[in-house]
Amino acid sequence: MISSIVIVALVVIALILIRSTGAGESESNNLMHSLRDMAVLQGEVPEQTALPTLIVAWNTGCPSCVHELRHLKEHYDALQDSVHVVAVNLTRTERNLETVEQFLAEENLPFTVLADKEGELTEHLTFRFIPANFLVEPDGELIESQEGLIEVQTLRNWLR
Repeated sequence: MISSIVIVALVVIALILIRSTGAGESESNNLMHSLRDMAVLQGEVPEQTALPTLIVAWNTGCPSCVHELRHLKEHYDALQDSVHVVAVNLTRTERNLETVEQFLAEENLPFTVLADKEGELTEHLTFRFIPANFLVEPDGELIESQEGLIEVQTLRNWLR
């Protein structure tokens, strides 16, 4: 009798913890909500569509990141009908936001650029190096990922 009461009590406590921590929510769905909550530095956050989203984590002090953003800019016209490109600046790793804004004014990137001021991206996606690339379904489910420069052909292969 006592063991049944203990088991019921443990189940109730577990259900309360799951509900209060949001563990019952889809982690991938939380990723897309986090993107929508980040400050928009340039462009617009893509609306929910059937297209997947390429998320690129970057900062201005990373030469490879700058190279990748320029490379994606160069190929954007050929990619825009098959994938949303969202560059997420890891703003907490920057000296200041003005550096990012100056970079964006000079580069005139054709895709959305967000500022991750609170480190939200790292709560949803794991990476050690930048640039870090993540292809996600419209619901936020991770399809593919790669740390380091991504070639356009690799991205096209991911989209097949």
